[in-house]
Amino acid sequence: MSIFVDEHTKVVVQGLTGGQGRFHALRNRAYGTKVVAGVRAGKGGQDVEGIPVYDTVAEAKATTGANASFVSVPPAGAPDAILEAAAAGIPFVVCITEGIPAHDRHASTTFCSENTRVLACSDRTVPVSSARESATSASRRARSRCPAARWGSCPVPAR
Repeated sequence: MSIFVDEHTKVVVQGLTGGQGRFHALRNRAYGTKVVAGVRAGKGGQDVEGIPVYDTVAEAKATTGANASFVSVPPAGAPDAILEAAAAGIPFVVCITEGIPAHDRHASTTFCSENTRVLACSDRTVPVSSARESATSASRRARSRCPAARWGSCPVPAR
């Protein structure tokens, strides 16, 4: 078994201000994980029991030196959260969100940069509809969601 998190890992929790994010972040911190930041757009500057909250993963990484991300956001936002962490240069992302549509999950994990490893703990995905997307349209969709695409530094390759 591989060990992904050790005493040198600094974790940023995407979705920290939500119920599940808070629940898991505080328990992980109590267990000894270095939870150094949380991310929730529009709630930067707040804190959750001493854990600072930032508006973006890039801001949290620059401030805290985070090198792992824990994604606990609703299914509609999880693919974007994974891509945001990859765009910020986070090398390891864990996503526990259930119910992500299969094509969104595939697109977000496939188009991360080579330097980002994604571990999706939930196998409960929503099946792809009978009208399957091509790799090109999935790529375009993933790229259009990437927060860094508008600045030209998106890790999602253009096809």
